[in-house]
Amino acid sequence: MTTSTGYESVPIHVMTPWDGPRGQRVHFGGEGPVAVEVCPADGCRIVSLRAFGRELLRQWSPGRAVYQYGAFPMVPWVGRLGGGLLYWQGRTYQMPVNNAPHALHGFGCFGSWTVLDNGGFGCDLGEWWPWPATAGFRVAVDGATVRLTQTVTAGPQSFPAQLGLHPWFRRHIDEDEADGAARMTMTPAWQAQRGANGLPTGVRIPPQPEPWDDCFGFDSGMSCRIDWDEVTMRMESSAPCATVFSVPEDAVCVEPQTSVPNVLNSDPAATVVEAGQTLTLETTLTFSRQSSAVKSERSVPRRSAL
Repeated sequence: MTTSTGYESVPIHVMTPWDGPRGQRVHFGGEGPVAVEVCPADGCRIVSLRAFGRELLRQWSPGRAVYQYGAFPMVPWVGRLGGGLLYWQGRTYQMPVNNAPHALHGFGCFGSWTVLDNGGFGCDLGEWWPWPATAGFRVAVDGATVRLTQTVTAGPQSFPAQLGLHPWFRRHIDEDEADGAARMTMTPAWQAQRGANGLPTGVRIPPQPEPWDDCFGFDSGMSCRIDWDEVTMRMESSAPCATVFSVPEDAVCVEPQTSVPNVLNSDPAATVVEAGQTLTLETTLTFSRQSSAVKSERSVPRRSAL
């Protein structure tokens, strides 16, 4: 496997404009109702997700930051890592702080990933990670279903790690926003209480009303549904939780994650990848076309709803 490059950019601030997709695009599907494009050089980001001819992901535009478009893999941690600090086996490790005072979303989306012989993508976690490790990402399209598999594999040493997917779903699939805004439906069992510092407190509370920048837990795997005027998407994942970011007016993020943000700081023993072992996250997106009857009967709020 070729070692990735680009991690020298990790310390940039979260809002620093990013160059956007560059280089090769790898295409999946397209013969049927769903088509996916991945840009390996742009952090192995899904830069296009089209269902029944409609683009569902927020696109890059000049001035947009690295975390603000497409759908990118989060590795080796998800969300905010408090103070950028990782505690493991009696030592403290400082990760690059890019959303002061925290480190945000890992650094897999900064590096250039390698296209592997098996059709997947891979990268070494590079200079910022204290332990030898590799990350993987696979995309498979079968008709109206997209299957995404993310991995992180430990070398000769164990370490704490997390995996997550960070998609930016457009609220409107019409450029002129003449269509109704997307509606999200999910039934989480709990919400992680968020402290004033933006980090989970460790307390589980009943799900609260929007706006959200919060993590929700599920009893038997994460699932949700998003309805646009013409397309319905069902997301199902092996993840026990997901962060939902519904603050932007033009997009909503639904992020399946292997554990609650900041676990690498607060309880690293809860998310260990043993030496030579692999942590895996599976996410499935299934699409269907909205019938005209459903579209005419449905009243769509601008914000999502539980």
